[in-house]
Amino acid sequence: GINAEYMGSFVPCERQTTSFATMASVFHNEPEIHSEVPEVVFRLSLLNNERLCFFGHVGIRVLSGAVTVLGSILSIKSQPAQLHAPTCGPALTIEPCWPPASVRAAVADGGDEQDFPAVFMLRCGQSEVYTALLAQVYPRSLLTRPLKLGEGWVKENAFGLRGFHLVMLPHPDELPLLQLPPSWHGLVGLLHNSNASVVVCGPRNVGKSTFVRFLVNSLLNRHPRVAVLDTGVGQCEFSGPGLVSLMVVSQQTPLIGPPFTHLHLPCFRSFFFGHTSPERDVTRYAECVREALRALSELPGPACPLVVNTHGWVTGLGLSSTHELITSLRPTHVVELVKPSPDKSLSVNGLVVNRLRNLATDVYPLVDPDFAHSQSLTTVRGETCWGTMLQVHTIHSAVVGPYCKTLRAGDNRNLQILTSIFPPPPWSFDAAQGGPPSADQLLDRHHFSHGLAGALPFRVPWSAVRIAVLGTQVPRSETLRSLNGAIVGLCDDPTEYPAAQSHANAEELDLPLFLRAPPVLPFLGYGIVRAVDPRTRSLYILAPTSAIHSNTLLRGSIDVPPFLLLQPASALVEPYTATDMFFTGTGATPLRPRKNLIRGKT
Repeated sequence: GINAEYMGSFVPCERQTTSFATMASVFHNEPEIHSEVPEVVFRLSLLNNERLCFFGHVGIRVLSGAVTVLGSILSIKSQPAQLHAPTCGPALTIEPCWPPASVRAAVADGGDEQDFPAVFMLRCGQSEVYTALLAQVYPRSLLTRPLKLGEGWVKENAFGLRGFHLVMLPHPDELPLLQLPPSWHGLVGLLHNSNASVVVCGPRNVGKSTFVRFLVNSLLNRHPRVAVLDTGVGQCEFSGPGLVSLMVVSQQTPLIGPPFTHLHLPCFRSFFFGHTSPERDVTRYAECVREALRALSELPGPACPLVVNTHGWVTGLGLSSTHELITSLRPTHVVELVKPSPDKSLSVNGLVVNRLRNLATDVYPLVDPDFAHSQSLTTVRGETCWGTMLQVHTIHSAVVGPYCKTLRAGDNRNLQILTSIFPPPPWSFDAAQGGPPSADQLLDRHHFSHGLAGALPFRVPWSAVRIAVLGTQVPRSETLRSLNGAIVGLCDDPTEYPAAQSHANAEELDLPLFLRAPPVLPFLGYGIVRAVDPRTRSLYILAPTSAIHSNTLLRGSIDVPPFLLLQPASALVEPYTATDMFFTGTGATPLRPRKNLIRGKT
């Protein structure tokens, strides 16, 4: 739990009398929540022409040979991995593949397993945990709907594995999968050098994040680690929304699942932008990207490939910012994803590719400015002004199969915020170290709004923090009001500001320091301002213990998800919402509607 002692300016409040979850169960994973029910382990063997298609959450350990899942090759030398395929997204497939040279000799030592290219074990994953998370965003009718679309085509809880739903369709074209184009595999074959750097760009909703996961997993088959610079603040891959982050992914943690399933991976450096689109503040966004590029030089260890994910704003200033990133980073490859045309021919009208071609005379002097047309891969090879070869590729995005759904951007952001506040408990393939919690034990822990209501906040004196509202001008008299019930970015600013710069007179010395143009600071964690107390001149903030030494609160446009504020069948008072007012006052705005609900027929 949290020790009742001073830790920087964040002072733990005295424990409240409440029947809800405490801060220890919100930000810490207590061992007593693990289930004592024995876990089921199932052993499977796959031939060359077989593959396993499934929904759900499961752990896998390879015993012989190798399998591939979303570009990642798992062999007998790989650590057990978690596979996540929630029913609100596409299914996953486990396919046998030729193992790497370092483990091929072990295939012949498998005894009765040598007749099969791949032998592996499956164990129950954290299905209840992620189902509870998804149920806050999606109605349970939608979560179970893909399992009922075709009679007999999905076997629920297959092999006795709870939450593992086997898809059984005779025709491969009917599988609810993301169909990966051949050009994706061909592009990975070009990336042999450990110094390779790839910038992935393209408009919104073309599958950049999916391609980044596939590319990172494929690179991890050849390299022990891969660095990932995520500049897509609207749909971050390794963090909550509004961040520009730099990650190092190792072979032990492949990316097999939606972004909210691997937020537990440690982040090397991240910077709080505070918005879900660069359009809100192009200047500050560029500063965040520059700071992240500077952090690349601080990565420890040997050189490793770099993958850069970009935003989907590819017109106007958005295209200029992407071009500025490319010229500043000096990558070896630029990959632009485009949607296939109706006649399945590749469109070479990628905006970023055309931008590079038009500026070839002064920035990118291309050796051969003509495009090499191909139905699967279009490549422009050129020599940059710094003397290294640049390869620009235009490739197809993945095609969504039948019965296949994808997460909406807004729902994905809400899930990331929820997972950041309520991280899933640790999971191990070995049953001796504890399995997933049961549904009954999850009932109290995943009453999320109740958990926040009963969590113990930190009390922070006004005079101990700096406050800034990003992307807009808020009068100083309204700044503290704007923080009430808001999500803030917690940062540590080492700058010493003179008192005369922030306070007009002696009566304001116990007020926060209001920053109009805060510097770009490393991000320590999210905080939720529970209350602003003018009597004690304090803020009450829910924050992880990793961020208690922060001294700067940055307020952006990221809001608390509505389901954390609303609880229809609850006796709790909802302090931050109202239903009897018109949205005409300054700063008043309605909650965003949920467009993923199934409306009843009248």
